[in-house]
Amino acid sequence: MRRITNQIASRVVLSVIASIVVAAAAAHAHGGKPHLLGTVVQLHENHLIVKNQAGKERTVELNAKTKLEKAGKAATRADLVAGVRVSVHFDADGKTALVIRISPAASK
Repeated sequence: MRRITNQIASRVVLSVIASIVVAAAAAHAHGGKPHLLGTVVQLHENHLIVKNQAGKERTVELNAKTKLEKAGKAATRADLVAGVRVSVHFDADGKTALVIRISPAASK
């Protein structure tokens, strides 16, 4: 009986460790910083309005350090048109965009 209890305890411990490793890997995939997936609603001089997947609009602050990427290459503000899908990776403040990845246009 004691041997079975020890085996169960060992499996529980291994499961917890595996869960922690998976969670850490997911956090590392985004640099441990907040991110937002959504669609551009409107671009302003110093901010961008993005509608998230739940349909809620969110204001994203832009600054001189914000990088824009499209298909793995540098993009411009002209690429941030209404309706384009974006992935926004924020600074630690959760408001200012560090990187905005713009989805390439869907093929027709």
